[in-house]
Amino acid sequence: MTISTRYDVSFKGAIVTEQPYHSTTTDPRKDQEPLRLPRHPMGHHMVPVIPSAGIRGRLRRHAFKFLTNALIRKAGLPDDTSPFTLHDYYLNATGGFSEKGNGHIKMRADRERNPITSLFGSAFQWNESRVYMGIGMPADPENTNVFVIKGVRRDDLLRSASGETADFKLGKSVYEEFLVRQAMAKADTARTKEIATLTGTGRGKKGKQKELTEEEKVRVQELKAQTPGDRTVSGQMMVAGFEAVPTGTVFNHRMDMIGVTGAEIGFFLKILKEFSRRPWLGAKQAVGCGGVRAYWDFKITEVDTWNDVAEGRIALGGEDKVFDCPDVLAPFIDEWELFLAGASVDDMRASEVIAAAVDEVTEQTSGDADFDEKGDRDE
Repeated sequence: MTISTRYDVSFKGAIVTEQPYHSTTTDPRKDQEPLRLPRHPMGHHMVPVIPSAGIRGRLRRHAFKFLTNALIRKAGLPDDTSPFTLHDYYLNATGGFSEKGNGHIKMRADRERNPITSLFGSAFQWNESRVYMGIGMPADPENTNVFVIKGVRRDDLLRSASGETADFKLGKSVYEEFLVRQAMAKADTARTKEIATLTGTGRGKKGKQKELTEEEKVRVQELKAQTPGDRTVSGQMMVAGFEAVPTGTVFNHRMDMIGVTGAEIGFFLKILKEFSRRPWLGAKQAVGCGGVRAYWDFKITEVDTWNDVAEGRIALGGEDKVFDCPDVLAPFIDEWELFLAGASVDDMRASEVIAAAVDEVTEQTSGDADFDEKGDRDE
């Protein structure tokens, strides 16, 4: 991407839920506790939020898909063709992988020709992001409600027509067999847990199995002999559920672009347009969550002169999947189209030096806890 006039762009607005919203957190929880929403301190409250990483990750993936499709069509390749290696995908879609403190992958030569890594950064090239993404904070924290969406997981044959009782349709003998198998499965689970406790190989435990006493070895063998590996059973089980905020919740949101080109502004507008066509954030979208609409008041300022060159409002999403973009932004979209005319698939590839370095790191650190993912994650 040719170096040209640089701009700072501020976006201040809101994200409004059109459906219940949930984003899964990694907070520890007890069995049968619902998945918790991520929370952030705000005054005297811990309030549910829309994580910036979820917004950023969603936009980055829209960027990757949009630019890939545009370049594939330009190259005359079939729509179902992927011209990228795994390294290329990780570089563009997630920012890549980097070993902690490696210090030897510092390549910036490709930055200006790849607008995705230029905007969103890259761990491969140690490129800092030029898009600063804020957290979605509730506009009315004291009255932001959280509820739990629950359900019950049932064997299909256990449902009555009303769904309220567990009527079995195949006769008493089959029902009794089901109950026996259900009890056996619970006993199998208990034995499996006891084996994990004895051997020190329970969930979250890594490393070699601990040395067992002769008595423990005998007990483990007994438990294994009593636990066939092919016995499974499905039954009626309450689902712990997940927390969500209701439809109509307003989250104040801000994002900034720092030192970007006019073409990069145009590209970001295209990304927002792609997002408007699939306006979902968070998790549990398959069960009716995550639909949003959003709006931002923007101001574009030249970095060198501090002159404000454009301002207005962008609105997108919602049930009608709108994208309202004022005409004052047309010159930046034109700059993007001019850049795209000279771009190619090769501009999005990870260089051979980067790919070789990542292969080396991957071989040396496979399975190692010190190997970190540095990219954005879409929840």
